[in-house]
This record gives sequence, structure tokens and C-alpha cells, in this order.
Amino acid sequence: MDIYDSHIHSINSFDGKQSVEEICRTALEKKLSGVTVSDHADLLALIPEKTMERMPRSIKTIDAAAHKYEGKLRVFRGVEMSEYHNDTENAKKILALTDYDVILGSVHYIGFNGSLTSYSHIDFGSQMPIDDVYDLLKEYLAQVSYVLDDPFFDVFCHLTCPLRYMNGEYGRGIDIMRFESDIVSILKKMIERRIALEVNTSGIGTPLNELMPDRRILKLYRELGGKLLTLGSDAHTSDRIGGAFYEAAEVLRKIGFGGYYYFDQRRAKLVPF
Repeated sequence: MDIYDSHIHSINSFDGKQSVEEICRTALEKKLSGVTVSDHADLLALIPEKTMERMPRSIKTIDAAAHKYEGKLRVFRGVEMSEYHNDTENAKKILALTDYDVILGSVHYIGFNGSLTSYSHIDFGSQMPIDDVYDLLKEYLAQVSYVLDDPFFDVFCHLTCPLRYMNGEYGRGIDIMRFESDIVSILKKMIERRIALEVNTSGIGTPLNELMPDRRILKLYRELGGKLLTLGSDAHTSDRIGGAFYEAAEVLRKIGFGGYYYFDQRRAKLVPF
């Protein structure tokens, strides 16, 4: 199986630990066919994350790597943009910087204590009543549904990501299928709008130890007629590039998917299993 990792962060993300050169060298060592460098553009954190300075550097280094590794490794231009609707003026400036191969959409912030807060910064520990944890998860799903009403992106990434903290970091044992009807509505919107669903492998090998979304949601997506899937490691360090892709592929194959996709010039390309 050809391996295309469609979600990788470089040092041009505020939390990235690897250069684009390191990404490419590691991808070749792991015999990947292609990588998409998709640095963060979190619209609610443009100033602290220095996004308007970093994104031009990201594009420049991606383009240089694509030229250097031509014929050896496909290197695609990407961006992961969250909370687009909270700052559409700057979002449009970022999207106008280049012709991206793929635009990833995500939700990183939810309403908490009267303001929008990154769910990675919320303490979901035992002092938080379990009903409140479920309420925040429902708020996350509502935000996902909202961005899907006016999609600016090609792929929605790491659906169910709050579970990485709720269940992985804090061990709360939350069952997202309590909100199955909300999830079905989200998946239907993705299918209708031809937005790809990312199978994010970053939870494997962590306390969460699940794909995002997990196989129950992937099975629902298949049953609803969904086909457009990408694989993304969400790697911030080179050891995570392409991580657990064969495991993810086997899960998808057993569910009934015939392959997955990557994006080239914003067009989905099939990779058969």
C-alpha cells in the first residue's frame, strides 16, 4: 500500500518540533510516497502563535522541499485552519498566500466559563462533574456541525479530538456514542458537501489508544455511504510520521472501505488498499 500522510506539522507550527527537511528525510526512511505539511492557522491565537509570520515561511519551505525531493517523495502544501468564522478577514489572507493542495478544517476551541477556550487547556479531571464533561463534548460537536454548514476546507480533521484529553489524559471514560444522532448529522453533512473525513492516528500509542474517530464512527460513516477518507498522523515529531497507518488501514478494510485518499491541488486521489 502506498502511504500518504496528509497531516504533519513542522517547526512553522507553534508546537511543531521538526523541520520540513526532517519530515522529508524521515518519510523517505519510512518509505512513504507523499507527505502533506499542514501547519497550524488557529484564528483565535494568531498573535501568540505568530501565525502571520510563520505561514509564509511554511509555504516557502514546503515549496523548496517539493523541488528538492521531486521524483523521490511527493510534498504537498497544506494548512490546518481552526475557528475560521471568528476571523474571516485574516483567514482569507492566509488562504490567499498560495495555491494549497489541501485545506484542513478543525475545531480547537469550545465555550467554557463564558469564553472560547482550547479544550486542550481545560481540566477535565474528577473535580468536574461528569455531566459537565458530556455537556462540553456536546458543545464541541455543535461547533463541528456549525463549521460544516459553510465549509471552506477539503478535510475535517481529528473528529472527536476532545476525547484525547477527556479519556486519554484524564481517564473519564466518556462514551461519545451518547451523541450518536449528532454524529450521524455531522457525517451526513460531510458526505453531502464532499468534505473528507480524516482518520487521525495520533491517539494510537497514547493513553487514548484509539483512532479519531474510532471504528464505531467509521462504521457509521460507511453505512451512511461515506467513502472520502484521508489518513493523517498529526505528527509534531518525526517518530510519529505515518504512525499506525497499517493498523488504521486494516480497520478500514475490515469495515468495508476499498482505500483512502490524499489531496493534490485540492483534488482527491484514491489509494487502494
